[in-house]
Amino acid sequence: MEQSDLEEKVRRYREAAEKGDARAKVELAFCYYEGTGVGQDLQAAFGWFKRAGEEDEEPEALGYLGFCYENGYGVAPDYAKAAEWYEKAIEKGNEMFLYYLCNIGTKYMQGVGLEQDLEKAFEIFNLLAKHDNDIACFYMGVFYAYGCVVEQDFAKAVEWMEKADANGSDQAKDYIPAYKQGIADEQMGKIFFGYNQWLASFRGGSDKESVQRGEAGTTAKSNSVKEYHDDEDEYSDPIADFMDLLGSCKIEDKKVSQVEKAYGLSTLPDMVKRMISICSDDDDNCLYNSEDVCIMRILTFDEVLNPEKKYGVDYKSIGYVPVAYCLNNDYIFYNSQKRTWVWCDGDTKKVYVENDNLRRVIECIDDDL
Repeated sequence: MEQSDLEEKVRRYREAAEKGDARAKVELAFCYYEGTGVGQDLQAAFGWFKRAGEEDEEPEALGYLGFCYENGYGVAPDYAKAAEWYEKAIEKGNEMFLYYLCNIGTKYMQGVGLEQDLEKAFEIFNLLAKHDNDIACFYMGVFYAYGCVVEQDFAKAVEWMEKADANGSDQAKDYIPAYKQGIADEQMGKIFFGYNQWLASFRGGSDKESVQRGEAGTTAKSNSVKEYHDDEDEYSDPIADFMDLLGSCKIEDKKVSQVEKAYGLSTLPDMVKRMISICSDDDDNCLYNSEDVCIMRILTFDEVLNPEKKYGVDYKSIGYVPVAYCLNNDYIFYNSQKRTWVWCDGDTKKVYVENDNLRRVIECIDDDL
């Protein structure tokens, strides 16, 4: 479409929006958001989304108000307000934002980017679970398994995990056997509820006896990186073994080309191609340190290809290719613009380490633990 045609479309949207047309307000907001027919202006986009949301309760505008607040587009980031607008959008029947709200729920759960509020997290997951959201059902099971906010109830934990599995969760089935035995693994509790928070912070004391030590979350490692170690019982340098694995990994051209196309890239370095090639269809592909603590999970191929679908963040727009997930919602990215590896916060995008050597990034993660 010619630029003049786009500008004319913007003019018509503006005219209709000023007369109170709710849909025109939303379309005008998108024009400003994308810079179509008008200079990109995120503040103006937010303003029009806000008018359509507040004046007309337009379902899509309600959701994108949440999206703007979550990502700081045209307004100061505010996860609490993002959650409020996402909830309003969902109440109006716009289920597109279920996963976006779920992302906010995990932030409340782990205290990432805002003060930890487990009751609010549970409230969000409970709402989303009614819409058969697999992630929400999974975390409902976790809350019941650890007796967080609600009384500990392994029968309900199993029930929620089975619902999560039925709704497409990739990991719920791995926890069902342990929960049926009344076992909730302590180490996984640290990961679920924020590695530096631990259960005493919300159980009102230091009593951990009710949380039995088990193997939940650590038994299903048949596809994990750990199996590539020469000696599973005594592996002194898992990072070295992992790098050896990458060095010998066969590049899968079909996977790589899909990622390059999705990110608008002409080519990627071999090491990035190897990381993409070892991405599987499940989320059991993990790297463990010498204390058997998971320090890194290789993302599934779908997470690499469509990170916005699961994490609600448009990494493609900033040229970051996510390849691995670490504790506390940190990520390993490949920065296609600078051609460097990046370890940074998945929410604020604060960079901890930026280096052209992948091993250096991974070693920093292990040392930090």
